[in-house]
Amino acid sequence: SWNGGDPNWGRIIHAIGYSRARIREELIDIAYNGKAACEGGLMAKTPLKTLRDIASRDQFTITVDLHLGKADYTIYTSDLSPEYIDFNRSEYAYWKNAGID
Repeated sequence: SWNGGDPNWGRIIHAIGYSRARIREELIDIAYNGKAACEGGLMAKTPLKTLRDIASRDQFTITVDLHLGKADYTIYTSDLSPEYIDFNRSEYAYWKNAGID
C-alpha cells in the first residue's frame, strides 16, 4: 500500500496480531515520520492527507510502539512498484526463453 501512498496502519496492526506476539492492541501507537497515525489502537487525529503525503515519499520512517517494555528493533523494507515487478518479470522471461533457468 505504501507504493500507492496509502498509510494503512491497520495492515501493520494486523501483521502484529498474526505474529503471535503477546500484545495489547489498545496500547499500540503507530507514527509516520513522527506524525501519529494510530494512538492506543485507534485512528489518531493527524489528517489523512498528511499521512498520505508522508507515505508517498521515496523514504519515510514508521514507528510502532507496543508499550510493553524497553526493547527496540529496526526493520528495513520496501514496497515494490508494478513497474519493478514488470521489469523483473521480463528479465526472467528473457532468461527462461534463452534456456537459462
